[in-house]
Amino acid sequence: MNRFLLYVCLWVAISGCFDPAKRDNPLDPGSTLYDPQGKIRGHIGAYYVPQEPVAGATVNLYPSGKSQLSGTDGSFEFNGLPAGQYKIKATQTGYRSDSIEINVNNDIQEIQLQLNAIPVVKKIMLQTHHLSRWWPSDDLYYLTIATEIEDADGTNDIDSVWTEVPVGSTSFPLTRVDFNGIFTTSIVSQELSLPSLYYLQGKPIIVCCRDFVGNKTQSEKVYISRIIEQVPELIFPTGLANIDNGLLTFIWETLYLEFPFTLKIEIFQITLGVYNKLYEFSDLPPDANEFTLSEPLDEGDYFWVLYIIDEYGDSSRSKEGAFRIIQNLN
Repeated sequence: MNRFLLYVCLWVAISGCFDPAKRDNPLDPGSTLYDPQGKIRGHIGAYYVPQEPVAGATVNLYPSGKSQLSGTDGSFEFNGLPAGQYKIKATQTGYRSDSIEINVNNDIQEIQLQLNAIPVVKKIMLQTHHLSRWWPSDDLYYLTIATEIEDADGTNDIDSVWTEVPVGSTSFPLTRVDFNGIFTTSIVSQELSLPSLYYLQGKPIIVCCRDFVGNKTQSEKVYISRIIEQVPELIFPTGLANIDNGLLTFIWETLYLEFPFTLKIEIFQITLGVYNKLYEFSDLPPDANEFTLSEPLDEGDYFWVLYIIDEYGDSSRSKEGAFRIIQNLN
């Protein structure tokens, strides 16, 4: 009997060793308290190589409602995430947002988000020009539009720039002048099917641009400031007058206008029918009515023109004054 009791006690002791241990560790996948925790670590960079970091971008995590700003190196991190599907969205002023969906487990997920800069129309300059001429006999009116476009991704990212003119919903492309983001175009009134540019006064003009990713932006409305109708009248030399090769004085009628302006002279030499601009004298005072060259011109055929230019760059040009320089008549 004693031996029997000994066996019983031994069996009870041994069987107790096989009882399941308590599974109360939250890191134990077999525990009812198991709560897997994941981490999302990421970087916000520019769209193009070398993908410079974008600091201060807002990074939102859905559906958790968590949010943070990217660091100076573009980094961000969300910790302690229960397993599940998440969406991360990055936004920054002046950039197109980027987002990604990701499945999180009890591990670290590394992601990269790229923000493409939206181009910005920084400056617009509208200038009207009125050209009087001998041939064709009708005056020419045209509008020049110049704009500066900025893009944090670089001006090479600018795909197209155009202007929209409120006449028949007409648009005109602007041509790149350089890689500093300057674009221009010139539009003559005939291209608008208008008798003159006066029909555009008081009507809004906008400039639009698009980058290669497809981001489009447009400027604020701008308006023509002025169309100068008055034309300078040349007095001397004109009519292909023969002039000796001494110092030449150009003379014109004094101008009286109701707005601030300056004057500009351009002198051209005609060689085998080709016009070559020799001189340009700008910012002449508005009350001036003559100008003397500091050195004589060579023999040959020439013409000169006089411009009125206001504070906005609008202009009106005289007809051509033709003359011929010959040997000293004395």
